[in-house]
Amino acid sequence: MWLFGEFGYAPLIERYQRLNDDVAIDVRVADHSPSYHRMLVDAIDEGSPPDIAAIEVAHLPAHLARPQDFHNLLQLGAKDLQSSYLEWKWRQALTRDGSSLI
Repeated sequence: MWLFGEFGYAPLIERYQRLNDDVAIDVRVADHSPSYHRMLVDAIDEGSPPDIAAIEVAHLPAHLARPQDFHNLLQLGAKDLQSSYLEWKWRQALTRDGSSLI
C-alpha cells in the first residue's frame, strides 16, 4: 500500500492484520509531493504497481484516462457503497463513460 502524508489508516491496518493473520500489509508512506505521483506512474508503466495506492485528486484525470491500469472497482462491488459517498466525490474517480471506477 502506497500512501502520501498521514491518512490515519494505521489502526485499521493493525486490526485487519489481527483478524487476517495470513495477510501482511506493507505500507510505504511518502511525502506529499510530485515525486510520489511520478513514482506511482513509473511503477504502473513498469508493470509493478502497488496493490493499493493513494492518488492525489489533482492527478486523477491522468489515471482516469488509463482505466486499464487499474482494477475496476465497480466490478468488485463498489456500487453497493456508492451511497456512502457524496455524488461529486464518487464522480471524481469514475471514467467519463461511467464504465470504470478507479
